Amino acid sequence: MALSPEQQMHYALKTRDAAQALIKEIDSLRVPGLSSPAPGSCAQADLDQSTNGESVTTIAAMAFQCLATAADHYDGALRNYQNPFQIYAACTCARGCLEASALAVHFCDTGVGTEQRTSRQYSWRLEGLTEQIKAGKAFGIGQAELDKTERRKATVEADAASKGYSMESHAAASPDHHIKKLKVTELARDRLDMEANYRIFSAVAHGHNWALIQFGLEVNRDRPEPIGQLVVKPEFLYFVCQTMAGCIGRATLEVFRYYGADTTGITDSLEKASKTGLIKDKFW
Repeated sequence: MALSPEQQMHYALKTRDAAQALIKEIDSLRVPGLSSPAPGSCAQADLDQSTNGESVTTIAAMAFQCLATAADHYDGALRNYQNPFQIYAACTCARGCLEASALAVHFCDTGVGTEQRTSRQYSWRLEGLTEQIKAGKAFGIGQAELDKTERRKATVEADAASKGYSMESHAAASPDHHIKKLKVTELARDRLDMEANYRIFSAVAHGHNWALIQFGLEVNRDRPEPIGQLVVKPEFLYFVCQTMAGCIGRATLEVFRYYGADTTGITDSLEKASKTGLIKDKFW
């Protein structure tokens, strides 16, 4: 049976409030908890083993940017929890939160060493420069500006090669020095165990109605619009919020672990969220 508009709003606000409480707690912990690497941490080991601190600084900057991006998408999705619900926008924001969170875990993965983490930052930087060149061409930017970006890309490639890193596996100094192209679907699977979540959010964003059916959403055919208005069900609300909370929780925890920061505060927040049903899987 479909929820009434009043029931939908009550349920949405309850779910949204729990999600908002979690992100506020995470935000309050993140800045003071990540001031500098702790002795014995992965971040400190990276600094000690690197020929210079540039790559470590880059990794930290990328991780913080990804956390900020994930939080922004997280907040954007929650802002769409109103009556009527903005289903497509919420799914798109949730997908953005998942992508950014997966990248943060990818960069600060405590399960890999300095070489592999460095190869990941090279991959991200080269991908960004490649996309910058493609976008510049699409916008019709002058050749002189494109040449600047091409030279910057060549500089990064040369810097990587001087340290034994290469896009070609046979040219890399070791398997950990192989610069692999980033594939978001694989990151969602390998870093967050959320490939299914990512695929279904992407399907919604691309207009595939089968994905909406998987959420348990129905079309209210009594409405005069050509396709009717989608009727929101609890399964949809839970899925979106649980996905985002799990994503940003995992990402923040991994960054804390990378820096060797005290994780008591973040795990307490995650425990609290799990008791409300906001986080389904206990990953800490």
